[in-house]
Amino acid sequence: MKHVYYLFLLPLVAVCMQSCDMTARSTPFVQFAGKMVRTSAAGLQDTITLADTLHVGDTIRLQLALQGGYNSLTSFETKADSTALRTALEVIPEQLHLLTTGTDFEHGKLAFVQDKVTIFITTLRYTPRRAGSHRVEMLISSSAGEKYSPQYYSFETTVK
Repeated sequence: MKHVYYLFLLPLVAVCMQSCDMTARSTPFVQFAGKMVRTSAAGLQDTITLADTLHVGDTIRLQLALQGGYNSLTSFETKADSTALRTALEVIPEQLHLLTTGTDFEHGKLAFVQDKVTIFITTLRYTPRRAGSHRVEMLISSSAGEKYSPQYYSFETTVK
């Protein structure tokens, strides 16, 4: 009698396994470094945190880890009010082969080679142009699909 149950159970399990979507999907994310390097207008360097107040003319370098999770990265973009902050991205020369057309470092845009990059390290460089509280916005996209990607991140910086 047990063998009869297996005749019904095995095809049912096979149908269930066949209908499973075996591709994993995850939300891309940006991880910030704990410390940033500030170069003052006078050329002095020190380390600061994201919450520290800046001065007009300081140049800040913040390392970012872009992660696609189980999916490959497609693009990354950073924006800020250009009258308040000048933003750009920096990469090391060994990473240039991972980027494609559409990449514009001075305007904060990275476009990745399709299906090749799941983790990417870049440096966000920004220089305050006027005092106040200013928002830096980031948009990261991956091949995960509409439900998971793109994701938005932002932070505020205070300038004297």
